[in-house]
Amino acid sequence: MFRVRAVLLICCFILTTFTIGIAQDAPPECSGTLPSRFYSAVYGQVLPGSANNLRAAPGVNAEKIGELPPYAVFEILDAPVCADGYLWWYVGYPNVNDTVGWTAEGDAAEYWIEPYIHPEPEVLLTPDDTEGHDTCQRRVPRYLL
Repeated sequence: MFRVRAVLLICCFILTTFTIGIAQDAPPECSGTLPSRFYSAVYGQVLPGSANNLRAAPGVNAEKIGELPPYAVFEILDAPVCADGYLWWYVGYPNVNDTVGWTAEGDAAEYWIEPYIHPEPEVLLTPDDTEGHDTCQRRVPRYLL
């Protein structure tokens, strides 16, 4: 029993250290944009209003592969890139196709996405949960995504 607990504690410590190590790097400055708020975030959420475009590469001329609707929760998969005057984040969105792509944080006047901390960090909201954002009935464990 003691061994099992010790192994679990060590695994938790290693995972926490690894996650914090990745998330603590400050994003690059991108002239013409507001300072990034994602320096320690693992998840993000689209702010109310318009949907955020999801692109195949960072840049306004890259192929549009989808949209992140308002209130959509997504996972940050890699460090950001500054391109075409926007700070682009590589994100995963748990929809039918497990879409991954690049989305911009905002412009010089406003943010379009924000850091998101879920009360149950091992669970992500599905796209169905973002409809009528006040109810979150269906959840998918992260390991199933």
